[in-house]
Amino acid sequence: YKDPSNGLAVVKTLNISSYNTLIPSKLALDVWDMKAEEASRDGGTLRIFARIKVPADLAAMGKVNQVWQVGPVVSPDG
Repeated sequence: YKDPSNGLAVVKTLNISSYNTLIPSKLALDVWDMKAEEASRDGGTLRIFARIKVPADLAAMGKVNQVWQVGPVVSPDG
């Protein structure tokens, strides 16, 4: 989301087990080097980058399902 205090793109991790309330929290997978940037051409696209550690059992299955966008608007509190 874009931080309203400075206009910079920010990566937040949220618990989306419910669509009623989004709660800032850790993800089920270890995540680091999170970064967001706004695409300069259109001004409305945010690119999200991160490194994740996939547990061995999931890596062996060759499949991980992870949602990286919760919708078009996220507030500073989630």
